[in-house]
Amino acid sequence: MGNELDLDNKTINSWFTLLETSFLTFKLQPYHSNFNKVIVKHQNILSRHGSIVSFIRIRSQEDLELHFAKGNIFENLVISEMYKNSINNATKSITYFWRDKSQNEVDLIVETGVRLDAIEIKSAKTIYQNQFRG
Repeated sequence: MGNELDLDNKTINSWFTLLETSFLTFKLQPYHSNFNKVIVKHQNILSRHGSIVSFIRIRSQEDLELHFAKGNIFENLVISEMYKNSINNATKSITYFWRDKSQNEVDLIVETGVRLDAIEIKSAKTIYQNQFRG
């Protein structure tokens, strides 16, 4: 991200630390329990608040339906609500995402004790089999 913004990684990390400390964002860590030797080292950074959509000029449902990031916004909403729910209900769940070298991914993995639940999040009204490759 630093390269795209012409900023060094220290500056980017400082800003994300500030956002996280302010409870505006949180990091979703990659799951790694030797699932095909997954080599994803970064975290997904998510907003804790759905109000973030107002910053990207979404003012109506139609704006959201046409927005290029609709899927990412919906995924962020679902993950942040599940994250908040686990904290509020003290379920002791840990949340992750999973991605392999070939970019196959699972949007959310919820670990509760020894149980793992893999959750794929889609904003589309119609779901096709090819959306679940990997």
